[in-house]
Amino acid sequence: MAPRRLIMVAVGLVLAGYAAYRLSGTDTAAAGTQATSAPATQLAAQAKTGWQIPAAGGVAAPKAAIKDSPLLPMSAYEPAATSMANTREHGDARTPPIERTPEREAPDTWTMADPDRYAQYEAGQNAKIYGQYVNAADAELPKLRAAIEAARSQGMPPEQIAVGEEKLRQLQAARDMAANLLQTQSRKP
Repeated sequence: MAPRRLIMVAVGLVLAGYAAYRLSGTDTAAAGTQATSAPATQLAAQAKTGWQIPAAGGVAAPKAAIKDSPLLPMSAYEPAATSMANTREHGDARTPPIERTPEREAPDTWTMADPDRYAQYEAGQNAKIYGQYVNAADAELPKLRAAIEAARSQGMPPEQIAVGEEKLRQLQAARDMAANLLQTQSRKP
């Protein structure tokens, strides 16, 4: 059974090599003579489908596969491992800069030891987060409203506008909830 598979693989490789040779463009003169001597139906099929139809027993290929493309200069070749190492060390110029969040202030030893002081510390940290969320939502809500109005003026389908309005409603509700939590945190002694 193994020799039969080996023969089948060898025949497949030979046929693949022949197909690659035919598609590589090295036989463009022969392809040109085939196209001029082909019957009218074959030319019509080629024009309609965009496929090069062989005269007899060849492999059909798209017309674009026959065009020759220039190779990259050899000096531009860089192994993948080198490219990945350079990207890891120096970053990729195409990526946007990473926005780092500021470090949170760590509680001192006395705050860590006293449960009441630590609860105040946690409340302050939560108030900062809620305040940042409210500020970010206040900046985004007008943009979202303007996008919904632009969609209406451009005649977008009502289903898509309804999706945008639902997102606006959810963002407004989350902003209001964060503002309420912020007020609750600030009223606590």
